[in-house]
Amino acid sequence: MKIMRLCMAALLSTAAMLAACDPYPKSWKTPNMTNLSPRLQPLFARTKTVCFGRFVIDVPETMELIWGQAMTPLTVDVFEDSGQLVVERVAHREAELKADIRFPTFKKLPMYFETLVGAKQGQRIVISQREADTDGEFRIESFSAMGKDLLLVSTFADQRDKERTLTEVNEMVLRLRPHLETEVPAEPGLCIDHAFLPDKPGAGKEKPDPEHIRIGFRLKQFPDAHLSIYTAPANPHDTSGDSLEGQLKRTEEEAKKSGKGNPYAALKFFRRDKRQIHDWKTGYEILTRTPDEEGSHGHHDFWMKFTGVAYDVFNPYADIQFKTGVEHDGAGATKPSLTDEEAVALWDKLTASIRVRPTGGGVKTSDATPPNAPLGELAATGRACVQTGWWESVDDDTVNAARRQHIKAGERMPQVAKLGKAGLLDRLRGEQPVYRGPTMWKLVGYGTPPEAPIATGTTPPVAVALMDTTPAGETPVTASPRDADDTPPTDKA
Repeated sequence: MKIMRLCMAALLSTAAMLAACDPYPKSWKTPNMTNLSPRLQPLFARTKTVCFGRFVIDVPETMELIWGQAMTPLTVDVFEDSGQLVVERVAHREAELKADIRFPTFKKLPMYFETLVGAKQGQRIVISQREADTDGEFRIESFSAMGKDLLLVSTFADQRDKERTLTEVNEMVLRLRPHLETEVPAEPGLCIDHAFLPDKPGAGKEKPDPEHIRIGFRLKQFPDAHLSIYTAPANPHDTSGDSLEGQLKRTEEEAKKSGKGNPYAALKFFRRDKRQIHDWKTGYEILTRTPDEEGSHGHHDFWMKFTGVAYDVFNPYADIQFKTGVEHDGAGATKPSLTDEEAVALWDKLTASIRVRPTGGGVKTSDATPPNAPLGELAATGRACVQTGWWESVDDDTVNAARRQHIKAGERMPQVAKLGKAGLLDRLRGEQPVYRGPTMWKLVGYGTPPEAPIATGTTPPVAVALMDTTPAGETPVTASPRDADDTPPTDKA
């Protein structure tokens, strides 16, 4: 019995010594257990809810947002207060591409191919070769105004996918709309930099489009503290490859095999464990502080990753990082303005508020109805129709019977019958040449035929010189004057 008491006393003594060696309170090791310090409490007296992708986060009202480039699945860039510069930006881009030589270089051909009219009023699509040393791949860049901002949607395509990709670009441009920083939309879709992209109606759920969203936050009161969030589709083949826990273990094992010892020995760990945020259950986090080194201040480096669930847009892969001592985007460039306890508390407070954005009582994507394209929208022959309704050719030489047609969304904009110039023999025979050719179509009414009323649009036609004017390749035919309009024939006495 005496020996057992001695052993117990020894164990208790050892435990006490170990506890004394651990400088961090137990509360730090449990998320959301560290209270905000008196310096941090005023930050959250006034907060704002920020929408990013399909999610929201609550941050101090004074926190600055820094958006990264979004891919949804096309690359989207928004340039503030530049919506009136579409023509200038297009001209500048054309000049850049025309000054660069494409492959094969011995032909001395420019990178630039053509500029097309897009589905949205004022939209221009610049087509060029993707790279100077490749052949057969196109770069597609769409410039358009979105409210007061300029919207650039860009992607790449090969010859086989060019038309389909152009349709996808036009469709996305029509869906995108301006989005204010503090606006939390109630419909399904994606919040990106100054824009909101509503979901496609009836979009499939089995394999959704890839969604890459990047956003950062900076504290006005503590400018060296930066939070960044990146979400992307989960890896459907190897989720463990994206695991932070697995990454740490692999690094340790490789260092041990090479005889380098523990690669993290110099770091101070506040926490290293699994982490769940609301419905995100596949997370792991490490909270460390790096030591002072020559040319670098010690700083906090917190990292959390979620492997996500394949093909589930509400459970994506997520990479969340928080650093202090940041200056000019370099961690350790300045001395941290937050204590260890404050950094842990702020990290927990911010990350715990990340959640799926509610969408108005669970409205399904398939139930969402996209807004009609405005009357006056233009579309060139060969492009996909963006709006079911009545379309009218803007060309004066179009045969009246073919001038106004009902076209369904997704169908190719057709060619039209046009009046040719009558030659001497045509005039002698009383005939008028008619041929099929491309045109520019203007949306003038909604509804289905034949009851749908025809509304007259007011948008002036866009110069046809920017259209794709590939010849139809058909031999012109002749017709009598009465076949050239929609007046019923009358029998002569």
